Formats: sequence, C-alpha cells, structure tokens
Amino acid sequence: MNNHDMTEFAENLWNNYIKPKIEQEFTNDVSYYRATVVSKNDDGTLTVKVPFDGERTINRTVALEDVNEGEQVIICRFGNGNVANNHVVVAKATDDDEWMLGGTAEPVETEIGLRVLLGGYSVSGLVSESTLLSIRSYAAYSNSGLLSISMPQVTNIGSVAFAYCSNLTAALFPVCTNVGGAAFASCIGLETVSFPSCTHIGDTAFAFCSNLTTASFPLCTYISSTAFGSCSNLETVSFPQCTYIGNYAFWYCSRLTNVLFPMCSYIGETVFTNCTGLESAHFPSCKYIGSYAFGYCSSLTEVSFPLCSYIGGSAFSQCTSLSSVNFPLCETIGAYAFRSCFGLNTISFPRCSSIGVGAFYQCTELASADFPVCSYIGSSAFWSCFDLVSANFPMCSYVGATAFTYCNTLRYASFPQCSYIGAGAFFQCQSLESADFPACTTISNQAFRYCGITVASFPLCSNIGTSAFRDCTRLVSAYFPKCKSIEAGAFFGCTSLSYAHFPSCEYIGAEAFYLCSITQASSPVCSYIGNSAFRGCAGLESINFPTCSYIGSYAFDECMNLESANFPTCEYLGDNAFANCSNISVVSFPVCSAIRAGAFNRTGLTSVYFPACEFLGNAALGVCDNLTTVSLPICQSTDAYALYLCHNLTTVYLSRCTYLGQRIFSGCYNLIALYLDKVSQVTSIGTSAFFSTPIGGYSDVAGQYGSVYVPTSLYGAFVAASNWASISERIVPV
Repeated sequence: MNNHDMTEFAENLWNNYIKPKIEQEFTNDVSYYRATVVSKNDDGTLTVKVPFDGERTINRTVALEDVNEGEQVIICRFGNGNVANNHVVVAKATDDDEWMLGGTAEPVETEIGLRVLLGGYSVSGLVSESTLLSIRSYAAYSNSGLLSISMPQVTNIGSVAFAYCSNLTAALFPVCTNVGGAAFASCIGLETVSFPSCTHIGDTAFAFCSNLTTASFPLCTYISSTAFGSCSNLETVSFPQCTYIGNYAFWYCSRLTNVLFPMCSYIGETVFTNCTGLESAHFPSCKYIGSYAFGYCSSLTEVSFPLCSYIGGSAFSQCTSLSSVNFPLCETIGAYAFRSCFGLNTISFPRCSSIGVGAFYQCTELASADFPVCSYIGSSAFWSCFDLVSANFPMCSYVGATAFTYCNTLRYASFPQCSYIGAGAFFQCQSLESADFPACTTISNQAFRYCGITVASFPLCSNIGTSAFRDCTRLVSAYFPKCKSIEAGAFFGCTSLSYAHFPSCEYIGAEAFYLCSITQASSPVCSYIGNSAFRGCAGLESINFPTCSYIGSYAFDECMNLESANFPTCEYLGDNAFANCSNISVVSFPVCSAIRAGAFNRTGLTSVYFPACEFLGNAALGVCDNLTTVSLPICQSTDAYALYLCHNLTTVYLSRCTYLGQRIFSGCYNLIALYLDKVSQVTSIGTSAFFSTPIGGYSDVAGQYGSVYVPTSLYGAFVAASNWASISERIVPV
C-alpha cells in the first residue's frame, strides 16, 4: 500500500465510516439536561440559563404554564441540538430527579448532557463542577469556542464528546478511565492531553489531532482502532501498561521517532503504517504483529520483539532503513512481511516454521538465509534477493514457486528434507553451483532455469517439470534414478550435459534434451518420446528404449553421431524423427505402421526393412546416399519424394503398394529393380515418379535400364494403363 493509497484509505475511513456514524447517532439521539428559568415570554417560550453556557429561548409544554422565574426545569433535546425547536421544556426539576439517560438511570447533575455545549455558543474554558462524573456523547461536538478543559472528577468521556472542537488546545482529566470513540477526533488545535488514570481509549479517540505532540497514558491497557491515526505532529508516546493496540492506532504519525510498549502483547493491523520518522520499536512482551503494522516506516532501523511468535503480512514492508532483525521465538512470517527492506542484510529466525509469500521479496542486501526448523517457504519468499549467497533449510519440505527467483549470487542451497520444489523456485540463480535435495520427489516448471548448477542429483524425484533445468549451460551430469516423467524442455539448451541417468522414466516430453551433449540415452520402461526430445544432441551415440511406442516429430533430428536405432514396440514414428542422423546405418521398427514425412531423411542408412509399414511419407527416406535396398512388404501407398535423391538405391520392394507418389524415385540414378509383384490391381503413379532413374530411361551405362516387376495376371493391364505407358517396355511379369 503506497502513500497515495493510504491517504485515500484515510479519507474513505472518515467520510464513509466515522463521520456518517457521528451524524447518524447525532440525528437519532435523545437526552435531558437541567436549566434555570430566566423569563417567561408572551409567545409561550421560556428563556433559560444553561449550565456552563449562555441563555437560550426554547419551547415548553402546556403543562408548565405555572413555572416561575428562577426555578429549575428539565429540558429534552432530540435530533440536531443546533435547532432551537429540538429543545423542549418537559418538567420542573427537583433535587431528587433521576432521568433515563442513554439507557441508564443517573442523576442529571452528575453529567454534562448530550450537546449541552453546542457549537455556536462561545465558551473559552470549561472547568467542571465537583459533582460532575461523566461527559456524555456529543456533549461539545464541534464547539469552536472551546479552548481548554479541566475536569478533575470526570471518569468517563462519551463518544464524539469533543470531536471537531477545532480551537481546543489542552485537555486535563486526571481520574478519567475511559475515553470514548472519536471523543477528540479532529481537534486540530489540541496540543496537550493528560489522562494519568485512563485505562481504555476508544476508536478514533484522538484521530486527526494534527497538532498533538505528546500522548502519555501511564495506566492505559487498551488502545482501540485509529485512536491516534494521522496525528501528524505526534512525537512522543508513553504507554507502559498497554497490552493491546488496535488497527491503525498510530498510522500516519509521521513525526513519531521511538516507541516503547513494555507490556504490549498484541499489535493490530496497520498500527504504525507510514510513520516515516519512526527509528526504533521495542516491544519486549509482544507475541503478535498484525498486517502492515510497521509498513512504510522508511526510517526504522531497530526493532526488538524477543517474544513475538507471529508476524503478519507486510508487517515491515518497505522499511528501507532496517538492516537487521532478530525474532528468536517467531514461528510464522506472513506474506510480504519484509518486502522491499532494501537495507536488510542480517536476519535471525531460529524457530520459524513457515515463511509466507514474498516475505523477503526484494531484500536486495540480504546475504544469507538460515532457518533451522522452517518447513514451508511460500512463493516469491526471497525473490530478487540479489546479494543472497547461501540458503540453509535443513527441515524444509516445501519450496514455493519463484521462492528464490533472481537470487543472482546464490551459490549454495541445502534442503535435505524438501520433497517439493515450486515453479521457477531458483529461476535465474546464475551463480548457483550446488543444490542438495536428496528427498525431493517433484521439481516444477522452470525450477532451476538459467541456473549455474553443474550437477543435478535427485535420487527420489519422480517428476521433472517443464523447462525445469532449461538453459543451465554449466550442467554436466543429471542423476534421476526414480524419475518417471520428464516434461517438455526439462533440459533444453543444457549444452554441457554429457551424462543423464533416468532408467525409470516412462515419459520424455517435447524438447526435453534439445541441444544437449549426452552420448547415450536409455530407459527400459519409457513408452513416449516427445517432439524434438533429443534434437540437436550431436554427440548422442547410442539409444535404448525397448518399450517405447511413440516417437514424436524431430525427436532425434540432427543426432549426427547416432549409429543405430532399435525400437521393437514403436507404433508411431513422427515426421523427421531421425532426420539428419548422418551416421545412422541400421534401424529396426518391426511394428511401426507408418514411416512419416522426413523420418529418415538425409541419414546414413544402407538398407531398410519395415515389415509392418503400410505408409511411407513425404521424403521419409529421401537423400539417403548410402541406401541400396528398401523393403516394405505390406506398404499400401507412398507420398511424394519418399525416396528421392537416394543416388545408390538399386532395389525397392513395395510388393503390395497401390499408389506411388509424385517424384518418389526422382534422382535415384542406380535404381534398377522395383517389385510390385503382389499387388491386386494396377498401381497408380504420380507425375515424374521415375525421373532421372534407369527405369525412367536414364542410364550411366549404355543399354542398362531398370525393370518394374508385376504379377503375370496383371501384366497386360499395367502395359495398357496410361500412367505406365511411358515405361511399358520396362514392365516385367513375374
């Protein structure tokens, strides 16, 4: 919450809560007070003298026609006391009169009645009679003529009693024990108050007393919400017996420099927020600190809370001068508790078990984090702690998302009990060299992305999230013996990764090892390899995935040192799966039903046999210079360019193929035999299917041309077919 927000909040609090409450109570209120008759007037009114005030003319009831000058009467006031018609003489007064006032029967002479001292009636000073014990609500509300008050016997001050007395400068109540809500609110001239016996201060009691400099309440135990809120000149407070401070009690007291509450056990929300001059806070008995309690106290340098067990959300947020904190008994740190404490470099929380979201967010000078019993770290807890070098959490079981993101100097992280690492937890910890997580079972998305980690050893991890170690360019070794799932991009761009151990892995996501330097990849239980999973692994020499049923597009593209591929259970082979594997010479896919586009394009294959393949995709075996023989005994159709530019290809078995795609054999300069010997109908053929082949009429040796072998029963039909007419002399019956 910034300064603008706080100002807006203060205005809303006054306009939408305090002021309407005053007006509502003021409108609905009914009270009684004594007065002395000065004269009887011809119009039926009485002129009376009000105690502590001047004369006024008011109405009377018919039953009081016999009242005489000098006699005392009881007057009922209802609603707005500034309106003359709202005051009515209702009875003669006697010495033993008692009236129901505010729901309790009390002698009238012991109280100043509601609104007796009305605004507009000039009173320079008020000294109570010796019998006066209580001041009722709204007694002197908005009385601009009231300058000072001294009431030695008053024990209670009602709500809003002196609110908006703008010229009131001093108030002395030596035996008063209770100050009601908003009692002195917005007394902007009030400089000095003395309440040596007061034990309870009500809501907004002194709020917006902008000239008040000192508040001394030696016996007060309870301070209600906003009691001194926005007392912008308040410099000194003394509450040696106070045990409770309510919400907003001292917020925006910008000149307050030091606070000591030796007995206070509870600090509510936003109590000292925006006390920008506050330098030290000592609460030796405090156990609870509410949200924003010291938020935006930009001058705060020293705090002492030896017994505190709970720190609320944003409690010390943006205390930019705070350099060290020690909370020996604190168990819970709330969300953003120390957010943007830019000067904070030393912290001590030996008993803390839970760190909330963003608790130390942007504490840019914090050098170490040592929490011996902490079990939970919330999201962004140490986000952008640029100077953080080490993190030691021996009991932590959960690290939330982005917990240490952008901790650029973090070198060592020890979490021996941690089972869960959240998304981006160590994102861009570029200096992180070692991470100890022997109990971790789950690593979430981007957890270590852009880290400087060299070894990743997670013996119990079962799941590695998307991009978890992406672009960890210094990572050399990855050890995951129990990992079952490696999500997309998990090790993408780990260009130094030469060893990866994942024997239990069942799922490898897209781009999981893209551009890595691993030399072997093996998992006896893996059933799925995603798109580009090992793409660009130029050093990959051997692979072993005996139970894999799915290989995605580009899965092993550009694995230029790969020599063989054996997938006995693979049913799906994606586009360009082994494209540009220039050294691969032997492959085995006994149950794969389709060799899709570019699957083995530009490879080093010498011969291929796909016994279950029914479809050969676009350029699936194109530009294989070493390929001499192709056998697809049950293949039904081929796409365009399927075998184009296989310069050394001599023999092709497509015994049951009913469709040959466009330019399928284009540039196969040595193709001399094509077997369609088991087809049940004349095979359809795309344009230029035999372009630049011996079958099509091209031959390096004069007179040596190729042949197409067809069933004897269909020989005549082939020769007569228009799409075979150009090479009819090459058709041979078998």
